[in-house]
Amino acid sequence: MPPRKSANTPRKTPAQSRAVLSRSDISLTAVDTADFTELAAHLCNTPAAFVAVMSDDKILFRATRGFRASQDSQLNTLCARVIAKNALLQIPDTIAAGITPALVTTPKKRAVRFYSGVPFPIAGGTLTGVLGVLGFQPQRLDKAARAALILLGRQLAAVFQRDHYRDKLSEADAKLKRHSLFNSVRARASQVISTSRDVHTMLQAICDVAAQHGDIRVAFVSRPDSRGVFRFIAQAGAIEYLKELELHVDPNHPLGISPIPIVWRTGKPFFAGSFRRTRELRHWRTLAQKHGLNSSATVPIFRSGQVWATLTAHLGNEHRFDAESQAVLTELSLNVSRGMSRIDADRREHELIELQHTLLDHTLAGILIKRRRRIVTANRRFAELLGIPGAEELTGRSTRIIYPDEAEYARIEKLYPQLLLDKTVRAMDVRIKRADGSTLMCDVAAGLVGGAHDGTSVWTFVDVTERVRLQERLSHEALHDALTNLPNRRALNEYFPRAFARARRNNRAGAVCIIDLDGFKAVNDKYGHKAGDELLLEFTKRMSRLMRTGDTIARLGGDEFVLIFEDLTVDGLDAQLGALMDRLHRAVEDAFSVGRNMSAVIGMSGGICCYPCEDLDFDSVFLKADAALYAMKVVKTDRTTWWKVDSHSLRDVARASAPRISTGG
Repeated sequence: MPPRKSANTPRKTPAQSRAVLSRSDISLTAVDTADFTELAAHLCNTPAAFVAVMSDDKILFRATRGFRASQDSQLNTLCARVIAKNALLQIPDTIAAGITPALVTTPKKRAVRFYSGVPFPIAGGTLTGVLGVLGFQPQRLDKAARAALILLGRQLAAVFQRDHYRDKLSEADAKLKRHSLFNSVRARASQVISTSRDVHTMLQAICDVAAQHGDIRVAFVSRPDSRGVFRFIAQAGAIEYLKELELHVDPNHPLGISPIPIVWRTGKPFFAGSFRRTRELRHWRTLAQKHGLNSSATVPIFRSGQVWATLTAHLGNEHRFDAESQAVLTELSLNVSRGMSRIDADRREHELIELQHTLLDHTLAGILIKRRRRIVTANRRFAELLGIPGAEELTGRSTRIIYPDEAEYARIEKLYPQLLLDKTVRAMDVRIKRADGSTLMCDVAAGLVGGAHDGTSVWTFVDVTERVRLQERLSHEALHDALTNLPNRRALNEYFPRAFARARRNNRAGAVCIIDLDGFKAVNDKYGHKAGDELLLEFTKRMSRLMRTGDTIARLGGDEFVLIFEDLTVDGLDAQLGALMDRLHRAVEDAFSVGRNMSAVIGMSGGICCYPCEDLDFDSVFLKADAALYAMKVVKTDRTTWWKVDSHSLRDVARASAPRISTGG
């Protein structure tokens, strides 16, 4: 505002003020609606003025001068007439115009006799306001006063427009800060997940990370106990809040309708931008206000395909969880679930190792004594291993009868030189033949008795058939996807270096393609996870039939797959890839059955990176292919092809395969 004039300063007449107004932009100085009412009253030589805006079909008075107006005043009707006319409205005498005089309350309870108002746009024209002047005697604005009121309305619109854009900038800045906050939490949580060896330690560390970031006041992981009451198994931040928080898994229980029980039951994230406006949080508003909590995000944590717990973050400010924020927090949920799966797999592997030691230390072993390849005697356990009634049947017979074929017999024969030299030998996973024709896997140990001239040795056989089968199964599970039985990311990490080496050795090209199924999430949401799993299995069958012999398909998880193409020629590589991708697109050209008389149509997006390139390992190739995939998904609605190849990798492959010119002297 300009500085106030002193009492001795001569006051400008309305005509003088209008002259100044015509030469200046008052929006640079008048920053409050009350200032405009003062100027309007002065310029129009009226005792009262006001600024009103229309919001949700209601007239709201933002500022008044010289009177007090109630929101249900008949003055609203006059403002509505100005807005409808979209031009200056002047009523010189309200009584003569047939308008009830008791419109507003003034200190002297005087009725309005004169009214004039001008509309102005707000927020880019989506709303409308009114700048008006009032008088308590009949009056008519001259041309100069009307022009001044119109100009003042325009200046007021400029101020509102400036405030509108300032609010937009503030909102964009807040959105950027939210995204930065959630991305930071996700990045640090990913580090925790990749290094944790214990589930509880990992969950507590994730809560600690979340509570250390900006506006997140409290973070906690909860799961229900046997009574259906949620317990907090990891927590950080304002944990005093949790001491007063009670939640129940039963949807019919009064404490079972909050986001946490809902996420537990549905397996879907729940984002509440405001405790005040979220119905499911009404029972906890007072408690949240007490601890300065105003918004909430809860995501599920899965274990073995089922919801195992929920991860919740309460924030100090109200937040708009837009699509990007929700995607980041949902990805954090998936990362935590994958971390738990990895920890569980590591635990099972450790338990298997302990089981192996237990078997070796405590299981009764079959014992065989032989001399010069002939059986001298054996114990009952050995007879049980072979499936014969008694060990007596073995006495004097050749040891060849123990083994299923010549190859296994020859393997044991090769141990004798070492046995004679070291007095002891061991062999793992030796196959022995049972009487019914089946085979057992045994760990075998032998010790030489007496001197080499005697040739007597004691052999122990420990049945490890189940261990070997378990190892084979776990090895298979570790390298294959549980649903589709396709190779997984770990298998790709082992396979790709060999594919890379073959391409270099044979001067051929290859490519890694990451595929994402478009529309798969909608199928899951509409028809359920079982239908989604059936779709993935059918998609796997179709793709496997379309793949070339020698190429590889793997599943990363969810609806992401990886293809590795080998034995491509460097010349015309782009055309070869085009033919391959056109062929593979047939996999989604027919609808997928998702239930009785129901079908769904999905699409694909693909990103490709070619190899071999200089200084490029699998992770680098994978990231380039993923970036190409992301670029395709961004333009999914108006693209001409469903896949994109990383152009740099095409050039690098061509350069890497170019013949090198020797410059030797």
